Amino acid sequence: MTSGNPDGLFTGFGFGAIQAGLFTLEALRENAFEQVAVCEISEPLVERVRQNGGLFTVNIAHENGIETVELGPVEILNPNSATDRELIVERLVRSSEAATAVPSVDIYTAGGAGSIRGLLAEALRSEREAPLMVYTAENNNRAAEILEEAVRAEAGLPQQLFDERISFVNTVIGKMSGIISNPEEITARGIARLAPGHDSAILVEEFNRILVSTPSGYNAAGWRPAFTSFETRKELLPYEEAKLYGHNGVHAMGSYLASLLGKTRMDELRLVPGAVAFLERALVDEAGAALLRRHSGLDELFTPEGFSEYAAELIPRMLNPHLGDLVARVARDPERKLGWNDRLVGTLRLGIETGVDMPRFALAAAAALRYLAPSAAGPATALECIWKKDTPPAKEAAVICALIETAHEKLSTARVEDLFTSPEVFDS
Repeated sequence: MTSGNPDGLFTGFGFGAIQAGLFTLEALRENAFEQVAVCEISEPLVERVRQNGGLFTVNIAHENGIETVELGPVEILNPNSATDRELIVERLVRSSEAATAVPSVDIYTAGGAGSIRGLLAEALRSEREAPLMVYTAENNNRAAEILEEAVRAEAGLPQQLFDERISFVNTVIGKMSGIISNPEEITARGIARLAPGHDSAILVEEFNRILVSTPSGYNAAGWRPAFTSFETRKELLPYEEAKLYGHNGVHAMGSYLASLLGKTRMDELRLVPGAVAFLERALVDEAGAALLRRHSGLDELFTPEGFSEYAAELIPRMLNPHLGDLVARVARDPERKLGWNDRLVGTLRLGIETGVDMPRFALAAAAALRYLAPSAAGPATALECIWKKDTPPAKEAAVICALIETAHEKLSTARVEDLFTSPEVFDS
C-alpha cells in the first residue's frame, strides 16, 4: 500500500483487540505507513490471516449500530519461526513506529530468540536511517520503562547510540474492546470473525482518542505520533489515574451492581431506574472530585466542567448496546480489582487522601466481594487476604475495611434497586 511516508513501516506485537482494532486499524485507515507488519505467536491465527491474503476484519460499535470493516493487507509473521524472525528484524530496522499490545509486560522477555526484547535489540544493532518509536499498550504505567530497560540490556549498545536509535512511550488507552469467541454470540450479533475460519471476532468501540507520553532524550524535539488521533502529554500519570479510578473504577462498579441485579449485559443497566445517574455521580462527585483536588488546573479535564463532560460521554459508551459488553467480562478477576492499588480500593484510598466521601465506591467494593465470595459472612478476612502481598499500613487498611464493611451491611439490608433510586440508603 502507498503512503505519504514511503519510508515508514509500522510493526505491531500481538494481534488481539487493541493491536488489530486500534493500532493496525488506524495505521491502515489513515494510510500512515508504507507497510504494516504484525507479529503473532498463534499459529492458527497467522495461518488464517495468511490464507485470507493478509486481510482481516474488525467490528466497530458506533452509537447507532455496528460497522464491519475489512482491512489490510498486513504482513503477519510468527516470531517462533526462524524464517519469520529474520523478516521481523528486517521490518523493525525499516520501521518508524511500533507498538506492543500483549497480555502483560512479562511477555516482553518471554520466547527466547523470538521475544520482543530480543527482536528489538537485534534490530537496533543494524544501521537505521531514523529512530524507532515504540508505543507500549500493556496495562502498566511503567510499561515503556520496563521494555526500555530490557531492550537496553539485551542490545549491548553504547548509551548514546541506543538512545539515538529508539524511544519508548507509555499510553493511556480508553478504548473499550473485546474478543468474542462464543460462536452462538458471534452468530446472534451478526459480527464477522477476524478472518474466515478463525474462531473469534474482534469488537471495538469507535472511540480512538489515545494519550501517549512524550519521548525523552534525542528523539523528543518536535516528535508527533503518525496516528492523528493520538495526543501527547508530558506527564501521563494524572490521566492514568483518571482512567484507573474514574473509567475503570466506574466500569467495574457497574458490572458488580449489574451482577447483583441478575443482568448479563452492561447495557441492561440503562433500563434500571436511577442506575445511569448513579454511575455518573460516582464518576463526577466521587472519583472526579478527588482527582480534581489532586490535579486541579492541569488541563480542561481536571476542571468541574471538563470532568462532567468526560462523564457525560463515557457512561453512554460503557452502556452502548452495540458494544454489548458482558457483565461477566467486565467483572472478571474481582480479587485483582479489589487490590490495594487497583480501581476500587485504590479509589477509596484516594478519597481518604483528598477528603472526598465515596459511598458508591464503597458499595462497589462490597458488591465485588459478593461476586468473589457470595457466601462469605463479612469482608474483613477476604480483604486481609487480598491485601496481604501489599502489606498496607494497618491504620489505613482498617479505615478502608470499615467503609466496605458498612457498605456490605447495607447490601444485606436493602434492595440493590433502592440504592439507585434512594440516595439516603447509602448517603446516611
